Amino acid sequence: MKKFFMLLAMTITIFSCTSGPQVAVKQDNFLEFQPVPPFPYRHKGEAQNECITLKEQKKCCPLSTKDEAQKKCLFPNISSSVILSKMNEKGEISYMVASVSGESDTYTVVMDYMAYSIERIMIDKGGNKEEEGFAKVGVGVRVTANIKTTERGVNVGDLLNLGFAAKQSKLSGSLLVDIVGISSPDITNLVPMTANIDSTSIAVILQGIGAIKSKIFDKETLVIPQVLAVKPNKSETGNINKLLKSLK
Repeated sequence: MKKFFMLLAMTITIFSCTSGPQVAVKQDNFLEFQPVPPFPYRHKGEAQNECITLKEQKKCCPLSTKDEAQKKCLFPNISSSVILSKMNEKGEISYMVASVSGESDTYTVVMDYMAYSIERIMIDKGGNKEEEGFAKVGVGVRVTANIKTTERGVNVGDLLNLGFAAKQSKLSGSLLVDIVGISSPDITNLVPMTANIDSTSIAVILQGIGAIKSKIFDKETLVIPQVLAVKPNKSETGNINKLLKSLK
């Protein structure tokens, strides 16, 4: 039980954003990793991570595996991130630098726990390939909260605080949990796939995330690398769609 509460506290700390004045950055100008709907990654024929040659890559970094050594080759990085965004009446997405709500705003909060690698995105321009951005490729757990606040000053970047705020009628919404690129009979039932925002549901989800984290490198867990997020190199209209198109 002591270990559980330590794990819960660590996960709560991971899924927190710093509060401050709200600043919005339009999607085309946001030059950080932006979460995307996951889809299977296709290797483009370049050696990556610890794979020395293209021949070894097929052996070392396959498109799916249960082997622990291969998983470490595929996913040398482990991190957690929280991204807060909002959509205006025109359907335009902006990313929020801080996590304190404005009055009666609608937000999407994406919280990722992922094991991943960073892949360069190369786009052909007149016969020459140029680096246009980067992709996070990996597996893990994504929690998406779609919320509507009823007052100003609510911290919407803290998963646990969402439950407290909902209890006080400061916001309403729902949670969606995606297990991304991981296949194991032991994992499927660890977290609810959908839930209302309340303290009980959030505690169950946090406990499940901790359990899934420990099973990613388990020998019985099959992993299938997915594109999780993309990061453009420069501000440009439609840059995210262009990067995604090159990866599919």
